[in-house]
Amino acid sequence: MDRVHEIWDAFQDAALFDDMNVFENVAFPLREHTDLNDQEIAHRVEQKLSEVGLKDINHKMPNELSGGMRKRVGLARALMLDPKIVLFDEPTTGLDPITTNQIGELILNTHQRYPVTFLIISHDLSLTYKVADQVVMFDQGKVVEQGTTEEFKRSKQPFVRKFLDAQANMDKIPA
Repeated sequence: MDRVHEIWDAFQDAALFDDMNVFENVAFPLREHTDLNDQEIAHRVEQKLSEVGLKDINHKMPNELSGGMRKRVGLARALMLDPKIVLFDEPTTGLDPITTNQIGELILNTHQRYPVTFLIISHDLSLTYKVADQVVMFDQGKVVEQGTTEEFKRSKQPFVRKFLDAQANMDKIPA
């Protein structure tokens, strides 16, 4: 398999093609990078959409989908070529807490089904604590902390402490 198939990105906004319906968006990598026939492509698209909890939406356009649905379609598309690595860029940005939790569950469930490395870029600590095996924090392009989520929470590194304290203070703001 060539390099283009090794890494797929689940972009912050799902990066769906606005002029293509859901089916066409998810089928796109297969049409561009394989010689599968239409029947095989249709079967794979249905399978991936089902795996991310979406059925019977093939005809819908991206602007007809909720933010969470767009993220799921983006994940289905990212998995179409069985990549070795899937990069999630801020997968919960702009989502409400319920949908954020659902995306976290989807990431965990998908990771259990596929032998894929998930690399998640996120400022969302609750998502990070829920799905990450390892946490790496950067400051000014340099790694300042690396370890398990528990090690990260106990970090004494000044930048990490500042980040964690700021998050804790945000959580204390009354509604």
